[in-house]
Amino acid sequence: MTQLNCYIPHPTGTRHFVRDNIFKPLLEAGINAMNPFYSQEMEPRSDVAAIDNGEVMEYQELTIELSQQLVRQDERMIEKSDFIIAYMPYPSWGSGMEIYYASKVLRLPVIIITEDKWKNHPWLQSYAYRIFFDAETALSFILNIEPDFVKGLKGL
Repeated sequence: MTQLNCYIPHPTGTRHFVRDNIFKPLLEAGINAMNPFYSQEMEPRSDVAAIDNGEVMEYQELTIELSQQLVRQDERMIEKSDFIIAYMPYPSWGSGMEIYYASKVLRLPVIIITEDKWKNHPWLQSYAYRIFFDAETALSFILNIEPDFVKGLKGL
């Protein structure tokens, strides 16, 4: 069976929820999930560890060089993906850019989990393959589709 590769954009403030409720279940299901904040061993990046430990606030210590490095790193993970599943309970600069890059530039299928109040947002409707309102339903959908079907969606 073909293994799927999936990138998970999400706001920094949701990183623990995503790690525990989306990232971990995808890995356990055999999907090569890529999380911008945590490795597959659940270890945080050093700057994320500093946020988790309360040493710094989000983005406080990011230099231009580190910011560019992080963006390139995220782009490489997106480029390796067959699809992305974005957790967007509220708007996020980085996640929005990642959704656009995946959908418009790379033509990857994008699954978005958001709150009901955002379901009719024109940007989400234009760039989402599917929109869900909770992680459990989105995961159920992903885990019940054929990997070859997802791979066939790339470039459409």
